[in-house]
Amino acid sequence: HKICDCGMRRVVRGALSSAMACCGNELENKFVHDVYREIAPHFSDTRHKPWPKVAEFLNGLPPGSLVADIGCGNGKYLHVTHNSFVMGCDSCAELVDIAASRGGEVGVVDCLHLPYRPAVFDSVISIAVIHHLSTVDRRVQAIQELCRVTKPGGSMLVYVWAYEQTRKKFDTQDVMVPWHLQPKYQDNTNTKSPLTTDSTKQDQLQQLGYHTYQRYYHVFKKGELRELFKLSDQRIIITDDYYDHDNWCVIAVKE
Repeated sequence: HKICDCGMRRVVRGALSSAMACCGNELENKFVHDVYREIAPHFSDTRHKPWPKVAEFLNGLPPGSLVADIGCGNGKYLHVTHNSFVMGCDSCAELVDIAASRGGEVGVVDCLHLPYRPAVFDSVISIAVIHHLSTVDRRVQAIQELCRVTKPGGSMLVYVWAYEQTRKKFDTQDVMVPWHLQPKYQDNTNTKSPLTTDSTKQDQLQQLGYHTYQRYYHVFKKGELRELFKLSDQRIIITDDYYDHDNWCVIAVKE
């Protein structure tokens, strides 16, 4: 199968490295941004309970802190703490609309080009976002942007999917993960986003009326997120590095 041309007509298992080297941004558009636009209501309905350690981090911030949730999705972390003001942003307008409908202060933003002035936030969180970026350079840039908008002495919390998961086993670090869109969420006029290749499970889901989309992930190995902070060449101190909910997580403080 051809994967590019550079038209990104299809990406097949085992050929992701070539696609990322050729047109990583287009890969993200097709297998991250386009997909989340289509699955936003269904995705949001599965994301409603904050993870305890993220809530603990937010509730442990000094009262009156100004916090940014970069990649806030449906805004489930925007109202966790009453001691700080948390504003959110996401590249998916449909998820931003959901967060806004719940009273969130949100905007549509590219995590690689944050529209905020330097050193404006007391703290920044990025939960399950950077693993959707397809090259090391783009992941480093995302970390640099988090650092740029954080005040000296401010803290950053980053979560990314782990390679060493308990629920899933991966053959490689750059993977496509299916999302099975239930029939009640579907717009039957829309066929722009990519389908999975045929399989027995896929055939069964299609017979039930499901539409299956593929999402790109780079799953991180132990220590890789810490190394990414080092590659960002920012003046930071990593204060914690841990595993939680099948994610690798780092807490860092800007010097």
